[in-house]
Amino acid sequence: MPRRISPWVFILPVVLIGLVIIVRVSGWPRMSDGIGRLIASSGSSLYSRVGVVRRSVDAIVHFRTIAQDNERFQREVQDLSTRLAQLETTSQENEALRKMLALPIRYAKPPVEAHIFAQSLVEPESVILLNQGSQAGVSDGQGVITPQGALVGVVEATGVHTSRVRPVYDFTFSVTAKVRGGNTIGIAKGAGPAGLNFDLIVQTDAIAVGDTISTSGDDLFPAGLTVGTVIEVKDSATNVFRKVRIEPALGGLHFGQVFVIQK
Repeated sequence: MPRRISPWVFILPVVLIGLVIIVRVSGWPRMSDGIGRLIASSGSSLYSRVGVVRRSVDAIVHFRTIAQDNERFQREVQDLSTRLAQLETTSQENEALRKMLALPIRYAKPPVEAHIFAQSLVEPESVILLNQGSQAGVSDGQGVITPQGALVGVVEATGVHTSRVRPVYDFTFSVTAKVRGGNTIGIAKGAGPAGLNFDLIVQTDAIAVGDTISTSGDDLFPAGLTVGTVIEVKDSATNVFRKVRIEPALGGLHFGQVFVIQK
């Protein structure tokens, strides 16, 4: 229901104007000036209050605009930060791929880039999980390496989007290997926390602590992949073979970028 306007709103101005006219005509200048000043003062006060309200409203609108601009700038900064992070990740991955392709290793097909997203070191079986599977070209029996060419393990089970890898230090893992730059050849077998054992090394074979062991290319893996470094060599007067222990080249790799070698 609309609000009714009081008739005094219209009557009071008319009465004041009429009073001013009467005073002027009657020759009461002082009273006339007083009433005029009263009316002027009332109007000035009214306009002053209206000005204050207007300035307050303008200030509110201004602050609201600043807040909206600040929120927009924050969104833009966050978006730029995300893009920079993505570009940095892509640049790092491309650099890793270039380094890996520069290694003196022959690949039948371009390796598949993948990332480790889970790892279990529970004995007697160790497992590494990758975020790539059959859809990307990964299949059972393929080797997995780091961007530096260090052997990580072999794919033992493949899903559509994920795959499971048996690492080199698992007790069921083995690969034919040799001393890099030499002729000594043996079989590197996973030994759990101890790393790998280098079996079938006879007493007369040339091998020493610090030697680098790499794949020989006589099995599923291409030649030249780094298996690890010899950290122990023990001779035996009663045994034909030496006891040789290898520290895996993959080191403390738990998560990160790897490549799957396609057959």
